[in-house]
Amino acid sequence: MISRNIKDLSAAEKEQLVSGFQALQHRPSSFDARLSARDYFVQAHITATIPSELKHAAWKFFPWHRELMFRVTSEIRLATGNSSLTLPYWDWTDPDSSFATFADTFMGGSGDPANAFAVDQKHPFGPTRWRISPQFRTIAAEQRTNGTLIRSFGNGLLACVDRAREERYFLGCDHHPYG
Repeated sequence: MISRNIKDLSAAEKEQLVSGFQALQHRPSSFDARLSARDYFVQAHITATIPSELKHAAWKFFPWHRELMFRVTSEIRLATGNSSLTLPYWDWTDPDSSFATFADTFMGGSGDPANAFAVDQKHPFGPTRWRISPQFRTIAAEQRTNGTLIRSFGNGLLACVDRAREERYFLGCDHHPYG
């Protein structure tokens, strides 16, 4: 299967993806039975940003990300019952692709600047439809907003400190994942 640009998906295809992602919150992971399918991917992403792992900021990124996307696609296919579904790609250099990605009917706008850029209720990933599980609320804004999805556009590469190891590393985040 070939991934398509998000801007080329129909409204029905986007709806199916949103429904699939939302269903991951309530399905057991095929890769770790202790977690929901969604939490498995949250944990995998957090683990990948730990400096000793160097998966998110080193040569391991491409093979790691390819496997992660394969697993996400597998879980979404199970959740939707659509064995031919593929995850679209976002061409961040194309304004139409960015608009489609962050449209109110898909990932939902820029968030509320008065509330830590939390995605608001009208979006498919708003607070009553999508919450980060308490054990994975690693960014202070996620904790303040009770696990609401937070937007952090344009934050670039920031130096973060791994307080457990006192090592500096670079990570695209507004706070270090562990504090």
